[in-house]
Amino acid sequence: MWFGAVWIALAHPVTASACVACFGPSDDSMAKGMYMGVFTLLAVVTAVLVGIAGVGVFIVRRTARLAQAEVEQVGTGASNANILSHSTH
Repeated sequence: MWFGAVWIALAHPVTASACVACFGPSDDSMAKGMYMGVFTLLAVVTAVLVGIAGVGVFIVRRTARLAQAEVEQVGTGASNANILSHSTH
């Protein structure tokens, strides 16, 4: 069933070539709208990836800070709760 629909779509290339980037003036309002849509999607994807990287950096830095605080507190015999309370300030 789907194979037949794909075959029909490929058999009529006129309907498949309606992109404003390939056909029509590039300064048309439709082309400008398409370009703005592409740039908006790029901005959203970039913001999400930067956010994910920021969370990763935060976790790595926090882990390093907690490990350093634990190393510093080993000589004093402090408990884990005391280490956590001092590392957050």
